[in-house]
Amino acid sequence: MLLVTGANGKIGSRIIPILIQKGFKIRVLGRDPKLERYREFGADIMFGDATWPRVMAEAMQGCDQVFYIPPRFSYQETKMAQIAIDAAADAGVRQFVLMSVIHPHMDTMLHHTMKLNAEKHLIYKGLSHKLNYTIIQPVHFHHNLVVDRIIEEGGFYHYNSPDIPMAYVNCEDIGEVVSKILSENCHNCATYQLCGPDYVVPSEVAEIFKKVSGRDVVPKQVKDEDLEELWPRFVPDDPYAKEALFHMQYTYSRFGFAGNKNVMEWLLGRASTDLETYFQRELQRLGYPVEG
Repeated sequence: MLLVTGANGKIGSRIIPILIQKGFKIRVLGRDPKLERYREFGADIMFGDATWPRVMAEAMQGCDQVFYIPPRFSYQETKMAQIAIDAAADAGVRQFVLMSVIHPHMDTMLHHTMKLNAEKHLIYKGLSHKLNYTIIQPVHFHHNLVVDRIIEEGGFYHYNSPDIPMAYVNCEDIGEVVSKILSENCHNCATYQLCGPDYVVPSEVAEIFKKVSGRDVVPKQVKDEDLEELWPRFVPDDPYAKEALFHMQYTYSRFGFAGNKNVMEWLLGRASTDLETYFQRELQRLGYPVEG
């Protein structure tokens, strides 16, 4: 059985259906009643607080693999990962896949440092307890560009400055990669940077969207002075999350976020999904016409 954390987030809700379709028997752990939606797909549902070692130890029982998706902007992120890693090692789990982030050593971002510390703990625990581990490091997700909101508002928010590009990756592609890692016995001790083919400035994102939708949209940069008003839209109502957002905005606005598609495409065995294809799929899913 495969234990998956973070099942109700934007990442988990996109990847879990792929894993179920691939034939994995899944247990999901969390506190949100919405976890019940996975029961119809045959998933085992466990409600509990993952910050408690006892709960995580119970969740590991009967599982031989773990796909760990961290909480978003949580001051307990490193602690929770350490609890899960320790519980997996103690339970004799044979494989642990940790979702981290590309360039976790970019320490101007608080959540990157949290993920870097989680990676360190997993590496040491993997070596000391012979725990088969893989770390995946995705770049900025396509789904952060919410298509129905772009249409409704006539634009999209972005943190990077107008002349600084960002790299993107498709979450469904990551689902395929995770399935491959969990299905093959050749990814032990590996760390994979996962990135799609696009490395674009906000105006280019708007051009791609217009190409597939026929709609003009306006990129709206989130500047320092805008954060106090806008932060509840992006992160939980929490002091740490607010501070983490400030640090992320500072970094993206000055440096952007980059990656390389080669590892992703080697793992997929095909071209990775580009931003144009993501927009096309989302428009079709939402019932909007697609140009071309």
